[in-house]
Amino acid sequence: MDTSKELSNIYLCKYAERSVAGSGYHYDLPEAIRENPIIAVIVRAELDAKDRKFGKRGYDVIRNCFFVEQTIKTRKYCSIDQQIVICTTFNTFEDYYTYLAGDIYSRSNYFGYSFSDAEKAVYALNTSKLSTGYPKIRTLEMCSKSKNAKKQRHPPVIPTADQELVKHWIDIYSNIKSYDEFIKHYRSSKEAKYYWEQTLPNIIRLNAETIIPIYLKFLLEDHQTTNRPKIAMLCILYGKDDIFALFPGKLWKLRSEMRAIFKDYQSGLLVREQQKFYDERCKKFCFTERVFDPRENALSQIKACISFRYRSFEEFSEAINYDLSDTDLTNTDITDLNLAQYKINEKTRLPSKAVPNLIYSVDKRYDPKKDIFIVEESWRIAPNAPVQETRKYEMKYYGDFVAFLKKDLSYANLLFCEGLCNVANFTGINFAGAKLHSTIKKRVGIWDEADRVVIPEYTIIEPTLTHELVLPDLHLSSHPALDSEEKAHYRKIHYISDLHLPQRISAEQCISSDDIEATLCKTALEVSRDLCRDDILLIAGDTSCDIKLFTLFIKKLRWLTEAHIIFILGNHELWPFENSSFPEIVATYKKLLTAENMYLLQNGILFQARVDQPFEEITEDALSDLDINSLRAKVAPASTIFFGGLGFSGKNDCFNADYGIYKDAITRTEEIKYSQDFEKLYTKIRDSLTDRNVIIATHMPLSDWSTDTTYHSKYVYVSGHTHKNTFYDDGMQRIYADNQVGYHRRNAYSKYFYSDIRFDPFAEYGDGIYEISRHDYLDFYLGKNIHVQFTRDFEHLYILKRSGYYCFMIETEKGTLAILNKGSTKQIKKWTIQGCYEEMPSIIEEIKDPLDQYTAVQLQISSLVKSIGGCGRIHGAIIDIDYYNHIYLNPNDHKATCYYADNMRDKLVYRNLHSLIAAHRGDMLPAYLQYLTSENRMHVPYEEQGLSISPIPYKETDIYLNSNKLKKMQLLYSNVLTIWPD
Repeated sequence: MDTSKELSNIYLCKYAERSVAGSGYHYDLPEAIRENPIIAVIVRAELDAKDRKFGKRGYDVIRNCFFVEQTIKTRKYCSIDQQIVICTTFNTFEDYYTYLAGDIYSRSNYFGYSFSDAEKAVYALNTSKLSTGYPKIRTLEMCSKSKNAKKQRHPPVIPTADQELVKHWIDIYSNIKSYDEFIKHYRSSKEAKYYWEQTLPNIIRLNAETIIPIYLKFLLEDHQTTNRPKIAMLCILYGKDDIFALFPGKLWKLRSEMRAIFKDYQSGLLVREQQKFYDERCKKFCFTERVFDPRENALSQIKACISFRYRSFEEFSEAINYDLSDTDLTNTDITDLNLAQYKINEKTRLPSKAVPNLIYSVDKRYDPKKDIFIVEESWRIAPNAPVQETRKYEMKYYGDFVAFLKKDLSYANLLFCEGLCNVANFTGINFAGAKLHSTIKKRVGIWDEADRVVIPEYTIIEPTLTHELVLPDLHLSSHPALDSEEKAHYRKIHYISDLHLPQRISAEQCISSDDIEATLCKTALEVSRDLCRDDILLIAGDTSCDIKLFTLFIKKLRWLTEAHIIFILGNHELWPFENSSFPEIVATYKKLLTAENMYLLQNGILFQARVDQPFEEITEDALSDLDINSLRAKVAPASTIFFGGLGFSGKNDCFNADYGIYKDAITRTEEIKYSQDFEKLYTKIRDSLTDRNVIIATHMPLSDWSTDTTYHSKYVYVSGHTHKNTFYDDGMQRIYADNQVGYHRRNAYSKYFYSDIRFDPFAEYGDGIYEISRHDYLDFYLGKNIHVQFTRDFEHLYILKRSGYYCFMIETEKGTLAILNKGSTKQIKKWTIQGCYEEMPSIIEEIKDPLDQYTAVQLQISSLVKSIGGCGRIHGAIIDIDYYNHIYLNPNDHKATCYYADNMRDKLVYRNLHSLIAAHRGDMLPAYLQYLTSENRMHVPYEEQGLSISPIPYKETDIYLNSNKLKKMQLLYSNVLTIWPD
């Protein structure tokens, strides 16, 4: 039943059933089926039910394909209708026509496509309805006029404050002496309450010593303790520890949390910043001060924050001391601003009306990162001054871009738009001053022979050329991916080597500097295409033997991606330096890469504690001086460790410096010495970090620089140089030398592997009891890849380590002992630290035996869920099918409950797994039915039999209470004991 036709029938029947209930079903369709032209009948059914709507359609000349944009109504989640917009493309007119069932005229444009006589005859095309010219759309001129007119008709309301009234309340509040006096004024009128909030920054600035304690006491006594960021910010602004005496005893948890934030700020671990802007939604000026933790993820970074809003620009200006640095006011209607009165900097953004005689310019370009055309208007005070106001228009299609600009593409930057070669006719378009590839310039008649440059001929080393192995594209796919659960504990490392940019320039037949820039940008785009911000890209040498090309390439690469990028030098990088020593060469490349926020790895270590932090470096000299214990301690908090460098070919008697692989930069004697130096460092790493996951990144393979060619079982080896792509990974030895681009391969896509980012900062500790700091504790969970917020106040924090297991306990000032479960605590009465340490093995055994039996059942259910296309994530007593559908396994009797949940209270319980997926995940139904007929089938424990899509509502939250208890026990699988039986 896996054919498209049979699946179409299944889902067409399902659609008929679901349409009665009035809910969309398209997400029940697998993507491959959803976008397959064979199931046009199902698409038509959606159209009839108004669950799918076709929009813009036609031919995309740049990408050489037909397209149709569609708006699809999704099923109702949490009683909210959602819509998504997709663009489906087709390689042939036949597939496009079939998918649309002939509806090819409405909202269509076929600019750049020439219909053949056969197509006109076969499809009986009405040529009078086929628009093949530029589309009729609003132009830049029309958009600019309408925006200006709209601003004049609907200016934002910005009332002028009564300056005397503002000063009056500043005088009153800044001179109060006690809390009772403040309450008397504050509650005297609505006006008093309003001006307290409006003038607070000025009041704090004038009398912080008195005002902050009064305001903090007001927040605490007025039961506004939920506003933690504001309370934390007041403590930081006060700046002294005695502020915490104001917290009443019943708020001891809040006091501990605020004190921990205060101490972190005082220690320099938190960052403070200001934000000043105009909020167009509420028509007010905003001034915000906040403190955030750069070590945390985006959801929990903000630790302290206080915001103020002002109705008038005058109030706002006075509150910020007339300092408009880093202020964004572009959406205001301020006119004729006297700049001499204000402090501004390069990040100040003012509206065009605020400063007379601004310089106007238009930027027209193709953006290869987003694959779109952009027109951007901007206004500046002076030609090279920062932009004060900007308006941006984005277009996906070339025809829209040309029509929007009324064929005026003068000075447009279209150098990186390869698809321009598909455009057959450039008649009537103004390309004066445009930046284009030479082939396009010749076609439009603006090529100038003065732009021709001489491309140097670069020598190719014959042995490499002769023995180069060129892999077909089918061997260039990345290695098998991990499932969603495993990915959380692994880091994606992209790698590529031997780009040989000069040879790519020659292969592309570049004749101008623009051609060279376009080729380098294309290469950089290919290399960085799949990179995310926190990914790592490793480029393992022989990038370019021309340092100018190398410099331009890394600039393009940094422009295209924010990922962490590590370079290794290859023998070709040494060619331009015949009269320089190797350390001088290394210094030159390091300076270039550092300027682009990239890294050079040469005979040292690069390591990173968190994916969003920069790498730390252990240089060659420092690495040589470190003993084993010091080295292990240095990299203890590292989640990712790189060691590497050029390596050299000191052990290779067949292909080395005598064959000119470094040109005249390195002699054979020097090469042998450098390989010996590198091997010595590598041996030290291998002997010191035997249990760590280290990536050995070199240009030359292991056999070229090491006498011992045994690959260490926990390391990953990445190399290039040979142009013989080889790969080996049996789970023990991991050798990735399979992405060497070489001289012949035209594409340059990076490949990737996964590296385990979990680590144990206490691995060097022997069994025993140790006192540690708060940040030692947080680093431990960071190494487990578990997010923890720990703000408890304590006198001592202990780690108990025994037989590979850990237990963390705190002792308060009163001597009370409590066990830690991530950020929470539970008191342990009548126990001592030493007694807990001695009892740890028996407690662990008492918990682990029944937990193992229970987990075995969970793993079976998880395996079943994954086999039918579900998530299978286990957390506590719950196995996820997806975000809304789950299976709860009762810890007491191992009975499974299948349910759908919009939130923790609104749940629908189904008879069994069959009924649940039939009701909510029809795309899994064929795989589930096939699973039931397999020899390895397993029914979910204690399920009722029979199919029923009539659920039972369930409002109780007891399952989450049980699940949270299980989560504490399951930390044993991370070797952490977090519960202590009464």
